[in-house]
Amino acid sequence: MLKLNKPLFVVILSALIFLSGCNGEETAVKDVTTPNNNKSVVYESKGQRVLSPVEINYVVENPMEIKMIDLSEANQHHRSYIEVKGLVDNSVEELINKEIKELYDQLLLFLTGEKIPPFRGARYLFQPESKLMDSSLVISQSFNCNNVLSVVANLHGSYSHPRDGHQFFSMTETLNFDLNTGEKFLIEDLFTNDVKGLERLNEAIVEEVNQRRRYSHIDYEEHGDLNLIAPFKGISSEQKFFISDYGMNIVIDYNNPEFNVGFLSTYVTVPFFSEKEDVAITERFYNRDQSIFVKDIKKKRFLQNHSFNRIQKMDHIAEDDLSWNINISYPNDLPLSLQEVIDKMREEETDKIRLALEETSWLYVGQNIHAYPIGNLFNISQHTYFSGNGKDQWEDSGYVYLKTGERIELKELFIEGFDYETLIKKAIAKAKSQYTSKEFDTDFLFEGIEFRIDNSAISFFTKPYQWNDSNNYPMHFDLPFEKIGFENLKIFDLK
Repeated sequence: MLKLNKPLFVVILSALIFLSGCNGEETAVKDVTTPNNNKSVVYESKGQRVLSPVEINYVVENPMEIKMIDLSEANQHHRSYIEVKGLVDNSVEELINKEIKELYDQLLLFLTGEKIPPFRGARYLFQPESKLMDSSLVISQSFNCNNVLSVVANLHGSYSHPRDGHQFFSMTETLNFDLNTGEKFLIEDLFTNDVKGLERLNEAIVEEVNQRRRYSHIDYEEHGDLNLIAPFKGISSEQKFFISDYGMNIVIDYNNPEFNVGFLSTYVTVPFFSEKEDVAITERFYNRDQSIFVKDIKKKRFLQNHSFNRIQKMDHIAEDDLSWNINISYPNDLPLSLQEVIDKMREEETDKIRLALEETSWLYVGQNIHAYPIGNLFNISQHTYFSGNGKDQWEDSGYVYLKTGERIELKELFIEGFDYETLIKKAIAKAKSQYTSKEFDTDFLFEGIEFRIDNSAISFFTKPYQWNDSNNYPMHFDLPFEKIGFENLKIFDLK
């Protein structure tokens, strides 16, 4: 059965909204439409006024300490929360820490039995004679960039019930802080001032619901149920949410009565990246010319655009004893110029594979091409694998492109005059112990080296090297942006 990765499952969860109407009957014929709330509320956003379009290329990490306070009682009962340190304004720091500790204390009452979890039917199952078998209350950061701190409290517990056996429950609470003031902000503040944030979120949720409703073969059970038992009327300003590198996460729980989530909570993710370019989270509270932190350190990293909508092309070639699988994947909105690059790459690699098969009788060939955006750039990676007769061989190719289709060369990642060659060769020499104890030619491996861009590092791979009698494959290693030095990189300014 197909399993989901984390960024994808939250959209699939939304598709369940189609499965039931007010009376639990199937409503798969007619698309869900965007809720039309007649109330018109003018919301004055916090922070700076931001207008679309906003291009989210990278984020700047907040240089403050996040301290974990562990109050765990036993292996079966984990308790922890965080404290922040490193803001210039101590009063703001104290306010944030006070809010976090108060949230911890409030949630702890659900584990001591002083309060009953606020789910429908909870009073029946959580009786005085019920015993807490195991539990976890963890408050941690989910996003800590651009003067924004998003905090998530996850509470899980398992009770033994005298008649119904074990009952598991889960709760999620959130806090979202403007680190300039320590004030909490609302979900509308995530968007630019020239759009209606709630309508934008409702549209995004409904769009994904309608798009995913036919994906009934996907296994989402491990993430909890999300059943609609009343018409979806849209979310409100008080909607619970948190921010992560994947986007804006809308928490669905007992506060959303049109959904029956049982004794659990779940969430739907709305990505930062869209053609509308109306997400303001990187600009709303951030001032590039003024630091609010004791340490004025600017660590940058990319946000990866996890596209839910991808084009998948698969093919299989069977010739005599040969099995040849081809897998090509890229976002459905990939610029046409880069789709042409992929088509040409496949054609050229196919010719190379044919030549390799003339020289060696391989039994299996795997040909994979994968494209995905990172910040303002696009990675196109190729992995070709050969196997047979007790031998394995593979090679990797990596290319980085602008949206215009222009390929980025290695030297363009660095400022003029920076000696990146020496840095990379030292990294090759350091990584060699993971591959072989034999001497090898560092200059040979540097020639033709290729790369891709990750969130916080440049990932390198060399040409294939004969490490032993049966294996021929590339060396892989990463150079973090921080090790290279942000002052030596042009990568964040490429457009």
